[in-house]
Amino acid sequence: MTDAERHKDYPKVRILPGQHKRAQSGYPWIYSNEIDMSPETKSLKRGEVVEFEDPSGKILGTGFFNSHSLIAGRIVSREAQRLNLSLIRARIERALKLRERVFKLPYYRLVHAEADGLPGLIVDRYGEIIVIEANAAGAERMMDEVVASLQTLLQPNSILVKGDGIARKLEGLEPNIQWIGDVPSGPIKIEEGGIQFFAEPGTGQKTGWFFDQSANRKLVGKYAKDNKVL
Repeated sequence: MTDAERHKDYPKVRILPGQHKRAQSGYPWIYSNEIDMSPETKSLKRGEVVEFEDPSGKILGTGFFNSHSLIAGRIVSREAQRLNLSLIRARIERALKLRERVFKLPYYRLVHAEADGLPGLIVDRYGEIIVIEANAAGAERMMDEVVASLQTLLQPNSILVKGDGIARKLEGLEPNIQWIGDVPSGPIKIEEGGIQFFAEPGTGQKTGWFFDQSANRKLVGKYAKDNKVL
């Protein structure tokens, strides 16, 4: 986002009559067929920050808009709020504090998209290496703020921006893969459940390791103990 984008009045995107109740009740996504796609609305840039309104003009929240995607609206805040570096850093810091309460070692999914208030954004932590995956146009547009926040909060040796997933194509995004900082010379060692594994974020699928399946692996290990399994 440019400074101008941060400080201007955000465009208004209105939801059609009868289609606003899901967003009003807390649902984070607004589908394209729920939105009044006026010529002005259709002309908005992919991932642009907007304020979503109900049919009467009442603000339902601030978020990202992409008229080219089935999930056209992604709500970030339930208020009329600036989506700037301060907000993004606060969301990541909140997510970090939660993970540090749960995990003893720095190997985990640090940001899990809507669950952490940052739609379309995945951040995985491999100790001193951070991998970022932006699966929505809005997440892509706030990448500079995300990187700056992670550098301030964690001071990692390396950050990999890994944008090559299928979801990006649905958002109309081009592939974007780049290393910031040192590039690892080989696989990265991580530890999970007392066992060491090796991951390859630069060449592996998605971010290189499925941290969101840690609980399932622990459960399978419990049932498979002392047994031969396939």
